[in-house]
Amino acid sequence: MTTGDEPHGAGRGSQGAWTAAAGASCLGLGGMLVRLIALPAVALSFYRLWLGLVVLGAALAARGRRPCARVLRLGAAGGVCFATDNALFLSALKSTEVAAVVVIGSLQPVVVGVVAGRSLGDPLHRRHVACALLAVAGVTVISSSTGHTAT
Repeated sequence: MTTGDEPHGAGRGSQGAWTAAAGASCLGLGGMLVRLIALPAVALSFYRLWLGLVVLGAALAARGRRPCARVLRLGAAGGVCFATDNALFLSALKSTEVAAVVVIGSLQPVVVGVVAGRSLGDPLHRRHVACALLAVAGVTVISSSTGHTAT
């Protein structure tokens, strides 16, 4: 029961946990499904992104919301970049070892940290570098122990 005095979003911890679990499950299943679906990577990416648009559109509609033209305009460049990233990632999954794709993908935050740090004037501290290297090493160990290769 709510009294109306709670901050916005209070009491939604369970909903957030379920949403995070659903998202993580979808991401985890994605790589396996890419191997099983006999579509070229670009076509698979196209359908995957349109399905995401439908799901997100339905979620917005269920909440009685819709994006304004300004938001769509501002998000267009990011959407194009994400679509390109998605198509390249799926192409890599179909053409090389999953372990290599995962390790290269895990380097993305490191590259973003360096580029953002230099362009925004935010220094990269030793602790950040150490944590990034530890994370990449962990991803490398875990992903290389599976032994899956492209078919």
